[in-house]
Amino acid sequence: MRYLFFISWLKTREKKLADQIDFDRMINASSLEESFKVLNDTDYAPYIANKSYLDVEEVIKEEREGLKKSLKHMGMDQDLLDFLFSRDEIFALGRRLKEGEEIDDYQEIVKEIKERNPQTAKEIDDFLVEIYFNQLIKFCLDKKEKETAKILKDYWQEKISNDDPQTKEDLLIGLEEEIIKKSKDVFSGVLPLLSFFIRKRKIDSLIRGIFSAKRIGLSSSNIFDLSQKTRAL
Repeated sequence: MRYLFFISWLKTREKKLADQIDFDRMINASSLEESFKVLNDTDYAPYIANKSYLDVEEVIKEEREGLKKSLKHMGMDQDLLDFLFSRDEIFALGRRLKEGEEIDDYQEIVKEIKERNPQTAKEIDDFLVEIYFNQLIKFCLDKKEKETAKILKDYWQEKISNDDPQTKEDLLIGLEEEIIKKSKDVFSGVLPLLSFFIRKRKIDSLIRGIFSAKRIGLSSSNIFDLSQKTRAL
């Protein structure tokens, strides 16, 4: 069964991911320091030594690099590894473009964007969503995952054809939620791998949001409301 070894390993690691109980503990903690201690009970634990709540971004980055290194050490194909981490890199590219940075990497994507010539930040975001979605479908087909590609294309086309007023970024979030749902009873192929990385990225994002909100003094109830809107898991 394709990727069974990696899927089994990630399923074990999944048990250490921060969950709703951990989020509630972080939100309701009496201080940022106490919130940070909650990470000791999650997969971030190996990366928090000699760090404080001011280093949350560094902890998240180090944990992701550690995950990448572990999968590479276990023999995951480089193209699969690169793709599973590609979404963050593509959207980070969008932030760099919007800030007017000169881009020396991702030349193919930058060339496509310049040819499209988006005029607003939203147009850049929409175009990057299109790029990522097309890469996702191509990746599934390259890996001979035709059924997965069909599930994703059907979902996307249904939403687009319904003239749904959502942004393309919202559509992508919905698509990722569909991947998580569809992967629950699947034990081989790319779908469980995609699901794990989607959940992991959403957890990273929610933890960033909780610490940012606590830093500016939002109440626990307001942070909780905010966390629900992120549709983290």
